[in-house]
Amino acid sequence: MENRKELNVVLCLYRIFLEKTDASHVISLASLIDELENCGIHAERKTVYKYMQALNDYGFKIHHVRRGKPHFYYMEHPYTLSEAVVLIDHISSSPAFSSKETDLLTNKIKSQLSTYQAEHLPHTYYATSKTDNDAFLENIETLLPAIASCTAVEFQYYDLTIDKKRKYRKNDKIYHLTPYAIVSSQGKYYAVFYDEKHKGFSNYRLDKIDHIRITDEKTKPIPFSLEEHMKTSMQMYHGKPATVSIEFNASMANPVLEQFGDNMIISKRTDTTFIANIKTTLSPTLTSWLIQYHEQLHILRPQSLIKEIRHIALELLEKYEEE
Repeated sequence: MENRKELNVVLCLYRIFLEKTDASHVISLASLIDELENCGIHAERKTVYKYMQALNDYGFKIHHVRRGKPHFYYMEHPYTLSEAVVLIDHISSSPAFSSKETDLLTNKIKSQLSTYQAEHLPHTYYATSKTDNDAFLENIETLLPAIASCTAVEFQYYDLTIDKKRKYRKNDKIYHLTPYAIVSSQGKYYAVFYDEKHKGFSNYRLDKIDHIRITDEKTKPIPFSLEEHMKTSMQMYHGKPATVSIEFNASMANPVLEQFGDNMIISKRTDTTFIANIKTTLSPTLTSWLIQYHEQLHILRPQSLIKEIRHIALELLEKYEEE
């Protein structure tokens, strides 16, 4: 830009395109000139063309639409309406974001929509279990360069008491670990750290990390597969590795595929059943998942899993047996 005046014109033009146009709402050149006049800017047709080209040169996509003789224009927004809805819904329903951070992020997304798109945003559900930690995003900002440079960080880790007060673990211990990844599971976010002392990886909830700081200690990278770590440490996969064979009713195809995906082989199928050999780990969460579908499956092996299910069933029978 040659001077501040030209910059002001481009910024005003950008604001007009952002707020008043989208793929379904276009604007004519005459209307653009009128809108600029409302901003106190007098501009000729050639000048508006020049500044629209400047916006394109700066990476803002201004589209030209022909509808008869008049020519119309609109700007391609960073988010479509559907993309904005999905992003806002995820942030709002996730317990990982505090109410403050939720409002901050959703308002940023909404600010990148036209007024017409914003009017069509549906009502958003806010999770009732929002964290009280407003430093969740700051924690990620600190961890990302530490992960890239394999640098150790220090932090405290806390739980909430029944009074919703923070209680730092291990008598206010300062953890000294090296971060390797940031992952999400069931709406919660975790940092995967390597502990040099115990020679292993472990997960820590990002919204329970407090007073984090990056150190000057560079560490030697350790071979690490995020895919394998997720399989053995998150959700129902945390436990002893095993291959589980189960006969399912045919109606269970969808939940089985959603839960285990490519980690299984179908060895036999009929019109009413199929047998899945699942590569997983034996854990309480896996056991709970199987129990909820007990009428629609039959565990074939391993014997240790069958024994565990039988033990739980007998305990429940004894506990709730009628007097």
